Amino acid sequence: MIKMKVLIFMAILILTLTGCGKAEQEQLIIYSFSGENEQLAVSNGIIVLNGTEETFVGGDLKVTGDFFDDITSYSTTFYTMSGSEKDIILSNSVVDMTGGTVNVSSDLGQISGESTIRRI
Repeated sequence: MIKMKVLIFMAILILTLTGCGKAEQEQLIIYSFSGENEQLAVSNGIIVLNGTEETFVGGDLKVTGDFFDDITSYSTTFYTMSGSEKDIILSNSVVDMTGGTVNVSSDLGQISGESTIRRI
């Protein structure tokens, strides 16, 4: 009799747990980018699309020539073009206010949230 109750309890438990499961996960899409010319190089740029959460990482900027020795300010802007329309994803500026110079080789920043990229 006790064995029968245990078997019935286990069957009910298994049927209950069968209905529980993980919700289907959103597809994760990852893009990476990099590029360079004679003076600058951008590496480790990443775009992550995960359902509603999106992340844009600008990557690392490195000076490859000696052209940028006495820079006091600079700005970077990432954008997409659709026809003649420019849609800005991320824009940053660096300004030295002490009378010195800035190091151009640096992290280019990141942004994340809902519709960070797909809003465009």
